[in-house]
Amino acid sequence: MIYEHYNNKGKSFNIKNFINDGFEKVCDVLSTKDRLWWYSNINKDLMYSEHRSWIYFLVIDNFIVKCGETGNPLGIRSRTTFLKEAQPVSGTKSRFGRLRSMPGDTDQYLRESVVPYILDGHKISLWAKKCPVSTKQVSIAGCTTQVSTTIHKDLEIMYLEHFKKHAGMLPLFNKLTK
Repeated sequence: MIYEHYNNKGKSFNIKNFINDGFEKVCDVLSTKDRLWWYSNINKDLMYSEHRSWIYFLVIDNFIVKCGETGNPLGIRSRTTFLKEAQPVSGTKSRFGRLRSMPGDTDQYLRESVVPYILDGHKISLWAKKCPVSTKQVSIAGCTTQVSTTIHKDLEIMYLEHFKKHAGMLPLFNKLTK
């Protein structure tokens, strides 16, 4: 299924082409009968980092099928475990915690769309790139204060434009470039 979608354009979506950009594997994804996700082989340094500016890829086998961004941590460690690994807390305070089990448009769509690939034995994983956060001094009513700026939203659009330019299409589960 995945190979047919990407046809001869799969090279443009191969995760290996983005490792030099700073993308690292965060975890493997497993699904339950009720279509919730559980993570294994978790890179704890990435998953539970407090950093708040990321680009992430959902990958099936080696093909990028979703490009996204978040201004939240990837995960917040919970006491819930799966295969002896702590899972991220479900909820809106972390991107992969939300993706794991929250109802709603994008998250639920992704979980349900991936199930046939999991049932066919494909390997599902999540990858992420830590984006820089800059601090600038600004004046507000004459008082100097510091403000943090991030680029993850703009960078996500640049990656999506890259896919359109070099492959003529977006990753399988991206509907538009925003």
